[in-house]
Amino acid sequence: MSKYICLCGVTYKKKSEADIHAKMYQDLELIEGFPRHKVFKQHWQARFATWFFSLPGKKISHFIGAYLVYFVLIHHFHIDWSWWEATLIGVGMGLYIE
Repeated sequence: MSKYICLCGVTYKKKSEADIHAKMYQDLELIEGFPRHKVFKQHWQARFATWFFSLPGKKISHFIGAYLVYFVLIHHFHIDWSWWEATLIGVGMGLYIE
């Protein structure tokens, strides 16, 4: 997940790389019709959404299916798991599906 994004659509993980990219094109911004290059920091929710929806469809359906099974088990049998138990069960289900 890239933390920095330029207006031209290029993403970078490090601020130093993004700044170098912006400085390279600084003089070309004066030319009309040339795209602007300004670097912004992406919000963590936007980065997560970009990562999640870039996963292959098969993996997303596995994630949703595992969550539905987990949800049905909890509410049907009135099970109250702690956070650690729920995390371990989720990891186990994910590994089993893979």
